[in-house]
Amino acid sequence: FCRHLERELLVPYRAKRRGASVTLHCAAIEDAPLRGRFDHIVCGLPFNNFPPVLVRTIMNRMLELLKPGGRLVYCTCSVFRAEGEEQVLAFLAHNKEACLLPSPGHLWPSMSLKSDAVTDNQSRDHDGFYYALLEKGAG
Repeated sequence: FCRHLERELLVPYRAKRRGASVTLHCAAIEDAPLRGRFDHIVCGLPFNNFPPVLVRTIMNRMLELLKPGGRLVYCTCSVFRAEGEEQVLAFLAHNKEACLLPSPGHLWPSMSLKSDAVTDNQSRDHDGFYYALLEKGAG
């Protein structure tokens, strides 16, 4: 997968944007040799598939990687609270240096269909998502 991303996405991206620095780390985040601190991290992992200890390890690592005042977007394409809200609330209960900022939370699929609609999602509809915006304290 990493070779595919590098070849199909990053090589063309770098060719169009000379001087852009993009590094792909083919490792689990808890093992990746990341240096420095980041202003923003976007995470879209389906944490219900991971053991709770691994979820805590991953979330803690992302928090470590943020600069003070940095923001973490956690999103998952799920309507299940166990994959969204419950993961974030459990993380916040054990990490007082992070806070939840105003964010959409769970977005539920539209239940209404237009008379001329096909059964697939229409424009601006979706299958269901969860978004949380967290901020690391200035600390």
